[in-house]
Amino acid sequence: MKRFSAVATLLCLAVFSFALEIEPKLLGGAVVNAELEWDAGFGERLPSEVTVQTFAFSEEPYQRVESIECSRECFKEKDSFGNAVLKFVFSPASSTEFMKVNARVSVGYEKGFREAVPGEEEKFLSPSKYVKLTEEIRTKAASIAGDGNGFEKLVKLTEWVHNSVKYEGLGYRDVILDSEQVYAVRSGKCSEFTHLLIAMLRSIGIPAKFVAGFVFSGKEWGPHAWAEVLVDGKWVPVDPTFNELGFLSAGHVKFAEGIDQDNIKEQVSAKGIGFDASTVSLKRSAKIDFVSTTNYSDLITLSLEVPNETVGEGSLETIRAAVKNRNRELAAPLSINMPREVRIASDRDRLVYLKPGEEKGIEWRVVFPTSLEEGSIYNYTVEVTSIGKKAIAYITAKKGGKAVLQQVLEIKDLRSSQSADAVTIFVVLKNTGSLPFTSASLLTTLAGAEQRRSFSIGPGEQKEFQLVFQKPEGTAADGRIKITVEGKELVQPFVINLVQQQPTPEAGLIYLAIGDKEIAISFEQALALAGGVIVLFAFLAIILRRPKKPYEESVGETRP
Repeated sequence: MKRFSAVATLLCLAVFSFALEIEPKLLGGAVVNAELEWDAGFGERLPSEVTVQTFAFSEEPYQRVESIECSRECFKEKDSFGNAVLKFVFSPASSTEFMKVNARVSVGYEKGFREAVPGEEEKFLSPSKYVKLTEEIRTKAASIAGDGNGFEKLVKLTEWVHNSVKYEGLGYRDVILDSEQVYAVRSGKCSEFTHLLIAMLRSIGIPAKFVAGFVFSGKEWGPHAWAEVLVDGKWVPVDPTFNELGFLSAGHVKFAEGIDQDNIKEQVSAKGIGFDASTVSLKRSAKIDFVSTTNYSDLITLSLEVPNETVGEGSLETIRAAVKNRNRELAAPLSINMPREVRIASDRDRLVYLKPGEEKGIEWRVVFPTSLEEGSIYNYTVEVTSIGKKAIAYITAKKGGKAVLQQVLEIKDLRSSQSADAVTIFVVLKNTGSLPFTSASLLTTLAGAEQRRSFSIGPGEQKEFQLVFQKPEGTAADGRIKITVEGKELVQPFVINLVQQQPTPEAGLIYLAIGDKEIAISFEQALALAGGVIVLFAFLAIILRRPKKPYEESVGETRP
């Protein structure tokens, strides 16, 4: 009798549920109904027994499962991560069997976070399948995190990942990228954002775990991933995709957790004589709806300052927000929204660390359209949202109004990659002003070698330069970039930690490690030694041979 199994990565087949428009960042508490349904298929020949394994919603200080019901008999247990696991075990009567779970869950992140169990943080510090801890990631994480406590470092890294990785939409992708790949391509979905943030945190010694669940985006529910990070003895939730930390929107409903996404899978297995493993399938749909919602309490105060005068065409203006923390340490996410024709030149989203009672000012630069019609008055709405707060102001514009015209060029990103004999420097520049740069140059230097590029860049335009250098000797190399525009210079030094290729073993020899020594033997000697080992293994196999047991065979994986 054989036992076959199929594995599906959690949530990849979930169907979105729609809801009334609710501003997520205002959402402090919610009760939701979740209806999950699985469709298990087996082909014409039915197995004698089937097991479908999934997860129940997590119990946390901020999340309570009020009720959960299964459409057929199910068993509840815990896995090695403490996740609540549901198992359906049955003998199928047809080629398609259905299972359904109905749950009512209440969520509110103001209620607090789970305290860490002594010693559990160790497994959330190591590299894993999707969390690669490279030297480039470690160096970048250390430079961004800087000084400060663990919470401050988490704020800086979360904001950087959110603003540096291009978002490809709600849900998961067909192929999961690991953190090293995400760091290189700077794009992905929620799982990629989360794996990169986890890698950056682990690389500087901060434990972080992967969380899978559902999220409400403001228009619809969908599958989602975020993280939980150990800060001051508690697992603090953080969502780099939506730039939220600690006080997440109550539209985050946690399903399960793991070291990375590879640990969170639903499974179907079947036993049967002559059963065709290729016929096994598992599909799932989800429908989630709000039962009730409440806004966040007054954690912060928020105000806006905008230009009082009527602005003119193409004007570069500054919008200022003042945010004040009322009582406890927190991270305040701030997002600015304006009509599409107004270009937001700086990062739209910010994450601001605030001590108890602290107030900070945040600025955005915006560029008004150049195509204003003569004789018309334009009214533009400015909206800034944060935890439980929304501030609104208005700016008027007209053709011939007061216009501030400036050239502003920013270094948006500076990173490197290495091969055996080359180092590639990536420089990303963005024009965040209201005027073009028509004649500029970029001079990049690495260990004394130089490369120069001439360029022009229009308002709002972003350009990436790739400069390939021969790999220097040693463990580190100094470099700098110098941007020259109309006689003015911007200089940015940098240091690259070099990873040198290991020496190639001498041809014709095979190296063996014995204890703390390494010896070299010829190919012929290796063959003679291998022959002796094969004879010994064959002898042991005869002595230790036992009757075969039923075995389990993987029949495929569905990746998000």
